[in-house]
Amino acid sequence: MTEMSVEIRGFRKQNTRVLNRMREYPTDPRSQVDDGLAEMRRGFTGMRDKLDAAAAGQQQIVGLLNTLMNRGEDS
Repeated sequence: MTEMSVEIRGFRKQNTRVLNRMREYPTDPRSQVDDGLAEMRRGFTGMRDKLDAAAAGQQQIVGLLNTLMNRGEDS
């Protein structure tokens, strides 16, 4: 019976240590993943904005080139 008590006591102490360690890190892993995904989405949004701006600039260049080409044909 004493061996069983010692084992139970050891198991209880180990559980207490584990629970105390878990309390030191209150952040839920799911929230960390959610935060990471949100940051990734912000990065994609920022990249999309830059690509849209580049496409708009290229469209302006095409428009200017077309204007210059049309002027050359009219002459």
